[in-house]
Amino acid sequence: MPVPMMMLREPVARRRHDDPVQGFASDEIVHVREWGTGNTHLMPHSRDGTIGSARGSWIRLAHVAREHARISRVDGYWVLKDMSSSSGIRLDGVRHSMFSLVPGCEIEIGDVTLVAESRGLAALRDVLVRLLGWAPERVTEVDLAVRAVRMAALHREPLFLCGSDGDVLSAARLLHQHTLGSEHPFITCAPRRILTGRKVINIANSLKALKVATGGTLCIWPGHQLLKLVKANRPPTFSVQLIVCGPPSQRADVLIRSRIVIPSLRRRKTEMDRIINEYLVDARTELGGTFLSSDHTWIRRHDAKTLSRIELATRRLVALRSAGGSITRAARLLGIAHSALSEWVARRKVPDLVARD
Repeated sequence: MPVPMMMLREPVARRRHDDPVQGFASDEIVHVREWGTGNTHLMPHSRDGTIGSARGSWIRLAHVAREHARISRVDGYWVLKDMSSSSGIRLDGVRHSMFSLVPGCEIEIGDVTLVAESRGLAALRDVLVRLLGWAPERVTEVDLAVRAVRMAALHREPLFLCGSDGDVLSAARLLHQHTLGSEHPFITCAPRRILTGRKVINIANSLKALKVATGGTLCIWPGHQLLKLVKANRPPTFSVQLIVCGPPSQRADVLIRSRIVIPSLRRRKTEMDRIINEYLVDARTELGGTFLSSDHTWIRRHDAKTLSRIELATRRLVALRSAGGSITRAARLLGIAHSALSEWVARRKVPDLVARD
């Protein structure tokens, strides 16, 4: 949400710990990106610049005033001011004469929409590209998904995440890590069949789950008093990123306008290697270790039916490599039972891996 001009002198450090801006949106803005494209404009080195049609503008746009708007650095914030243009400037669809920028905000100038991005928000967008696809026709869909996740993270409205049960739960946790962070609670209110083999905190009572999830994320499936939860999730009583999970055919409550549909991997065969590599980067960042080409090939052939299975296989293989093949140490790294990992290794016949303890 925009920072009111009267608050621009308040140091960032004085914000409350549970302020949603402390999550993915707390980083420094590094560039603005044109909506639906990969075209970015680095923030001006001179700490101010203009947007307009004149030559030498920081961002030069057609069909706007020569000096349409000016951006300046004020007490640690980037502030955009309308220079008395006829069409003005808009923030998230609302016209203002001046406003501060935060990651994810959408700035409309003429017929162009710019999105302010931090490194954290760019990383969140990369995650959504991984979930939805790299094809050029997916670019606008990804931007709509970024908007939907931002609205959920700021508690403005719930997010409806659609796909197979395993994939949506895996994706929801990934989004949670990139919006609020793993130090905040991640709670589910889900049927037991969905949680088989997954280490999550599941609370059957939806209102109790909402309370426990305060400051974090609650994943819930339709049918769990959804309307009641949406109405109850209001600060200061509750401040929860609410993600409703279900199959693409599921119809959610009319209060949920934002919908992200994770496509089946059957439609993304040409992107499979890139998907596996993305999960590899995550696993190595978290667990250390290495990843052999034979592991990549094995996952592609035997365990790449869903995103959740790719994530599980990648994390387990990297943990085993990091632990030198020791199932005991790898299971400890993963936070799972020795028997669960031992059975998985035996059943999968992982290549070039000698499991020892």
